[in-house]
Amino acid sequence: MSAEKPHVSIVMPAFNVASYIAPAIQSVIDQSYAHWELWVVNHNSTDQTVQVIEQFTDPRIHLIHSSAPTLSSVRNLALKKCTGDFVCFLDADDLLPPTSLQSRVEFLVAHPHISFVDGQVITKSHDLSKTLRLWQPSFQGMPLYEMTKLDAKCFCGVTWMIRRIEGIPLEFDESVHYLEDRWMYLCIAKQGLYDYVNEPIYIIRKRPNSMMHHLPRLEEGYRQFMYRLDMLPGQKTADKMERNKTFHLIFFKSYLKTFRFGKAIAHGLSYLRIPSVHH
Repeated sequence: MSAEKPHVSIVMPAFNVASYIAPAIQSVIDQSYAHWELWVVNHNSTDQTVQVIEQFTDPRIHLIHSSAPTLSSVRNLALKKCTGDFVCFLDADDLLPPTSLQSRVEFLVAHPHISFVDGQVITKSHDLSKTLRLWQPSFQGMPLYEMTKLDAKCFCGVTWMIRRIEGIPLEFDESVHYLEDRWMYLCIAKQGLYDYVNEPIYIIRKRPNSMMHHLPRLEEGYRQFMYRLDMLPGQKTADKMERNKTFHLIFFKSYLKTFRFGKAIAHGLSYLRIPSVHH
């Protein structure tokens, strides 16, 4: 780690987000912690995304271009260029609260045995006028088992700040096309301990009708993710059953919210057919 203040690398993929990316970048510039670099990867944008990015002249912001086939490939391109002691991610339509970096850096410095630090995540409406949800982490320790359970105690998206461990590459599996962020976090979860700060560190901007448009793709992603989990050594039947119950409960609620009652009922019935297993 640097002898002076730790350096933070932030990775931001960008595809056709001209309407959103300026506030995202500005939220990085407005951080109370100044020792950062932002790697923005333009991924074949056809709108004004690049022009918006180029309006920012802060030397800590780096724009690179990629025609890589997947989001994992795009993020890996930026990760190879990162020089920070710590790494975190920011989607181009989301925001970082002003003390997001400082609170997590200070925690990692004060707790050198911790590898991953998270915090509260706020979900807001697309125009940022309404707060829709506040997610609070509720787990401390080795996060691997919690990640295999599809548990919400320590995962809310790309919100971890990660301590770079010498000799262990930080990269996404480019063969994973759905829930690639969750899979990457699961793969590194056995390398250290997870903890969190009790303040907001990430703001998700909920785009209009995003759930309606992406639910079938998300469902397929979860199925592929669980198949990969089932193939891992040491997976117990009881854990697989509980994971399946969680999966069906998630999509019962999600389809219900979007008024797709047929799909909701199917998941609800599947949930009820799986017996609960208590450890």
